[in-house]
Amino acid sequence: LENSTALESKLLENSTALESKLSENVSSLKAELLENSTTLENKLSEKLEEYSNNLTTKVTTLENNFSSLKDEVSGLEDKVTATIEARMNERLRVLEERIAQPEAGNSSTTPLITQTLNEEGGCTGTSAQVITQTGHNGLPTFDGKMSWEGFKTLFETAAQINKWPSVTKASMLCLSLRGDALEVLQTVPVAERREFNEVIKRLEMRFGHQHMEQLYRSQLKNRIQKPAESLQEFAADIARLVRKAYPSVPDDVYESLAID
Repeated sequence: LENSTALESKLLENSTALESKLSENVSSLKAELLENSTTLENKLSEKLEEYSNNLTTKVTTLENNFSSLKDEVSGLEDKVTATIEARMNERLRVLEERIAQPEAGNSSTTPLITQTLNEEGGCTGTSAQVITQTGHNGLPTFDGKMSWEGFKTLFETAAQINKWPSVTKASMLCLSLRGDALEVLQTVPVAERREFNEVIKRLEMRFGHQHMEQLYRSQLKNRIQKPAESLQEFAADIARLVRKAYPSVPDDVYESLAID
């Protein structure tokens, strides 16, 4: 009995010691887990902050690169616009110089043409005398196959250079006609052939392109540079379409329309 009591006491003592040891281990494990959890949370927070900072830096760099690229594109557009403008101005200058230069061989044909118009009633003796005395430096010709607006521009320039009065302009316009255009002159009454505006009106009814303005505007709107087309060719064709699409626009507006 005494041994049994001693054994029971020993077991109780061991059980208490084991329970105490387990309690200590559990507390230690909890403390360690809490510490590890805090450390892990701090590391995750640091990593997230680092990733966020890196992402912000990359976004800022991308925005700066985009802004720089936008500035370069804008600068390139300005250069292209300036180049087109310079090319167009040069072409216009050359055209004006060509218009101002006298055409060789015109003076030698004056007597024959004047005689023909006199016989047909196109010019009176007075207007024919004025033509012979005035001359017609740079007088263009029109056969109905070239651009009517282009011929009209050349003729008006020649009239300004030679300072022709209205009656002389009408007579000189008669002298300029060839082929199909000369046939139109036959439909103008003899009495009206000295009226410059009347002759112009008849020619515009036949060769003018007012009814084609919408077509030219549509072509201008959809015109893009072709793969094998040079910038100079593209600019020249744009200028041509602008003048055909807006024939009544003042000259100082053509350039801005072409660039737009």
